[in-house]
Amino acid sequence: MIRVSSTAKPAAPEVIIVGASARAAAFSALRSGITPICIDRFGDADLLRVARVTRIDDYPAGIAAALGQLGERPALYVGGVENNASLVRQLASRGPLFGNSVDVL
Repeated sequence: MIRVSSTAKPAAPEVIIVGASARAAAFSALRSGITPICIDRFGDADLLRVARVTRIDDYPAGIAAALGQLGERPALYVGGVENNASLVRQLASRGPLFGNSVDVL
């Protein structure tokens, strides 16, 4: 007979965090029990220790290509992304968007 443990934790929800520096938002997500998947300009060492990070040298143009490597997940944008309407629109088309829509911006 096979028993399934009832103490197994469900996987933490994931969110894609995109911005010049996703670090602060990623640590906030972790404190909330959310797994951050980050796309940012710097790839700080402490962020690399706690999250999956794609560092973008060609910021912000490289963000679109990095998003193509990720599945559809909720997204949150920070620091500077609000200045790029097409990028915000792309984020919103991939799943729930935590932040103002293009219409609001």
